[in-house]
Amino acid sequence: GIPSMPGFPTRPNFPTIPGFPNLNNLFQNMPSSPGSLGNQAPPLDPADAPTELAGQPFFIEAEVDNPNPYQGEQVLYTFRFYQAESLYDQPQYESPSFTGFWSEEQSEEQTSYTMEAAGRNYRVTELQTVLFPTVVGEVTIDPASLTIPSDFFSRGGALQTQPVVMNVRPLPENAPANFQGAVGQFDIQAQADTAATEVDETVTLHVALRGQGNMNGVADPQWTEGPEWRAFDSKATVNTQFADGVLSGMRSYERLLVPTQPGDLLLPAIEFSYFNPQSESYETASSCLLYTSDAADDYLTV
Repeated sequence: GIPSMPGFPTRPNFPTIPGFPNLNNLFQNMPSSPGSLGNQAPPLDPADAPTELAGQPFFIEAEVDNPNPYQGEQVLYTFRFYQAESLYDQPQYESPSFTGFWSEEQSEEQTSYTMEAAGRNYRVTELQTVLFPTVVGEVTIDPASLTIPSDFFSRGGALQTQPVVMNVRPLPENAPANFQGAVGQFDIQAQADTAATEVDETVTLHVALRGQGNMNGVADPQWTEGPEWRAFDSKATVNTQFADGVLSGMRSYERLLVPTQPGDLLLPAIEFSYFNPQSESYETASSCLLYTSDAADDYLTV
């Protein structure tokens, strides 16, 4: 079975699933009784409470914010635990495997609030997981489960959500030649670390790809240089954040460029093509830098 965690009487212990992020940092600081959160305004309208919630002491549900996304488009999966009675030991949570999705577990997006529904006062705890569908067609997210521990006053029991069925749409066929599967909204910028250098000396080009989407899963831009440059690439450094239901971030690169000749050297635009699900069209972000040099001194100047 899943081990308990003494000292966290209402904190579920998430099992470690191969290929899926460890969930043991979730459900932190859960109060022991439904009313101990005070009068926080619930983000969930009581009118939107599930119809299956009929005054039970404990209830769980799961839903997605977009049941008909494009392949690669962000989907927000929300698990909710409704608690009307106190717990004296931690419940044990088992998440779906999310087969057919790239998943990003966002522990900082756990929220708790109180609400009145079905004639009872409930404390609701939400866990949100960012998903990116990797397959096309009908996809089913298996049920999540929560085991309520028994105590002197109740026998406990196992709860299970309904499966979530989604229909994932394929991307349109008119993709640009350099499209590599990125879905979201992106922008790319480039800046050199110096305005002048000598032939065969190094210029460091700092490239930043920013956007909303699967920043850990997107491919790197396609670099293009002419024979007047020698280029050495670095691996991307990726930083992401999750706020207001959207995963965003930046992929940053440092490219070492060595000019092989003097003259006016035009660095070709760095292009990154992506599918924008909001406009339902392919778009291309690009960045361009111009380097010029004094042939007599073999210097490159901007």
